[in-house]
Amino acid sequence: MAVIASALAVTAAWTGLRASYMLDTPTGPTIVCVSAILFAISALYGTLRERVHTQ
Repeated sequence: MAVIASALAVTAAWTGLRASYMLDTPTGPTIVCVSAILFAISALYGTLRERVHTQ
């Protein structure tokens, strides 16, 4: 779990930095938005995975 969390954090930071540069937006809020998107994707994945395994 710690490895996955670290990988997601690095991905959010790197993607946020790149998006910030390309979109000319502030770096911190862009990284936070990318982190929120990754969180939403992982929460959706967990919910869908739980539904499939429950049935």
